[in-house]
Amino acid sequence: MNGNFVNIVGYQFEKVHTGVICLLLDTTNTFVPLNDKYKVVSKLYDACGVPVPFSQKELVSISCKPEYSFGRRRKIDLVIELALVNRPTKYFVIEMKVDSIPYSKQLEGTRHDFIEKKCDKKNVQFLLFLFGSSQVCKVPPLHSFTVFRLPDILDSFSCLSIDHYIYKDWLRALKQENDCKDNISHALDQAPGIWNASYWRERN
Repeated sequence: MNGNFVNIVGYQFEKVHTGVICLLLDTTNTFVPLNDKYKVVSKLYDACGVPVPFSQKELVSISCKPEYSFGRRRKIDLVIELALVNRPTKYFVIEMKVDSIPYSKQLEGTRHDFIEKKCDKKNVQFLLFLFGSSQVCKVPPLHSFTVFRLPDILDSFSCLSIDHYIYKDWLRALKQENDCKDNISHALDQAPGIWNASYWRERN
């Protein structure tokens, strides 16, 4: 255990990651300059393969809504609303997983319900953030969701010019998790097959 708040509270809790993203992007939190927030937004669009559909000058506010609910029917981990000048609001709809993978029906239902109740599909991007062992799980049919594994998440959020301990701790925890995954993958690549009897006899 170290002094990193992410590891103290629990890396495995999706709410930790949701909370940090809200802290960084919501425009009610002014310690992150708007131009930095816009950089992250631009990187998210870029990772989705979509040109940024508005300039920074057109961006009025960013509102982050964790556990976005459609009554009792469905909860979405995070919805980010991008309010624009004289244009329809744009959205990022984000589902997050650490050590599991969503069912295809969950993704399909999230997409269907959000478009049906909230906005035209041209104004929303659906994102699936994978933070832990979920990165190596078999991904189901995505129904328009774009997958962000740790390298993608790090690339999108490491561009902020701030020196806040929560931001630094979070990035450090993401990098440690990614390094751990890479080290395990390398060890498995170098390991003999489990049916190699001579390997196991040497360890008796």
